[in-house]
Amino acid sequence: MLVAVFLMSVAMVAMGVAAVVFGAPIIQVERGMTMVLAGTIVATGGLLLFGVGVATQHLRRIVREQVRARERATRPEAPPVEPPRRPMVERAAEPAPAQPLLRPTLTEDDVADADTLMPPAPARPPPTVVGRYASGGNSYIMYSDGSIDAETPGGPRRFSSIDELKSFAAGAEVTR
Repeated sequence: MLVAVFLMSVAMVAMGVAAVVFGAPIIQVERGMTMVLAGTIVATGGLLLFGVGVATQHLRRIVREQVRARERATRPEAPPVEPPRRPMVERAAEPAPAQPLLRPTLTEDDVADADTLMPPAPARPPPTVVGRYASGGNSYIMYSDGSIDAETPGGPRRFSSIDELKSFAAGAEVTR
């Protein structure tokens, strides 16, 4: 892939230079000016593409070196010794040893210890009043946690959200 990038950049530079060379003698004509401008742009793009290819090549080298260093750091000192292999026939005849499932068992003391180790959740500050509104004979107090106190002709009510208030109001209109 990187070879294709380098070949494309060389081709772009060559075509750009050729367009400038063929357009320079007739630069007074629009066609000549267009060839010179287009050739300059294509040649510049080819040089930029070549630079991208060189940068990519350097990045690949850096990544390879880091991967090799990481492999050297994680490689064990001596390779583990494998037991001699048995023929496949013998291996198939032996049942696989059962591995016991290890499940931790919790006692009441463990749960009590966990409760003492866990700090209590921080207390939330009480919600603050965001705004007060009056509409249609009702008064509303909106809080920072999204809850709403409504003073309605039927008595005071607390709603946990604006959606709950809307559904209550829609139901009250239907029953009138």
